[in-house]
Amino acid sequence: MATRQSMEKAMHHTQQITEQRCHRVSSQQSSTNTPAFWDPQDKLRQALTVKCAKASKVVKAYVEAPTWSHKFVIGCKGVNIRQITQDHPKVHVEFQGQQGSIKLEGPPEEVVAAIEKLEFMIAELQRKLCFDQITVNPMLCKHIIGRNGSNISRIRNDTGVSFNITEVGHRSLIHFEGSPDGVSRARKDLEELVAKFEKETERRIIIDRRFHGVFIGTKGVKIKEIRDKFNVRISFPNPG
Repeated sequence: MATRQSMEKAMHHTQQITEQRCHRVSSQQSSTNTPAFWDPQDKLRQALTVKCAKASKVVKAYVEAPTWSHKFVIGCKGVNIRQITQDHPKVHVEFQGQQGSIKLEGPPEEVVAAIEKLEFMIAELQRKLCFDQITVNPMLCKHIIGRNGSNISRIRNDTGVSFNITEVGHRSLIHFEGSPDGVSRARKDLEELVAKFEKETERRIIIDRRFHGVFIGTKGVKIKEIRDKFNVRISFPNPG
């Protein structure tokens, strides 16, 4: 894996070699008072050509970037990363979510410049934003989300964080990100919901679909009365 220091060192070494060779040719010309020419077949020229080719070849480098930061580095519709790739069109940028890094490939000088911009951008994101996550029982997840997403929407509006919920094995993973203060408050609200729902029980009753309407009532009036009276959540399966 190439690093910025190793690439800069290689380019600096090439420049030193070139200056030394040019100095030798200049000294030879001064001592003999005759022009000194570089023969196209000269081994020195071949060596320099090879060295320069190696210094300017395509290299790979990696920038550490937390997976949660990738979408912010990319930006809305790719506006942020497009700015970097337009400034350095020879650099190929690849986001590696599982590794938590960004891979760059291209000429050394352009790769170094792109790395500097990405590192600055990531440092700013880490200063302004953070993320957190909690795992919950999948049976509780629907209650935490709330009817039509009401609970999550409320927390999102109060804290300004964004949520992503995925299934990991037999658990539900709730991932949220935003400002440090917003993330802290969102975690507190989520933990309170989890603690509340863990104390509750759930029971399923089989009722013939033909009678669902009787319990629900016109515009849900009857089922609402039961919910309000006993402070419970009641849901019916979707007709299908």
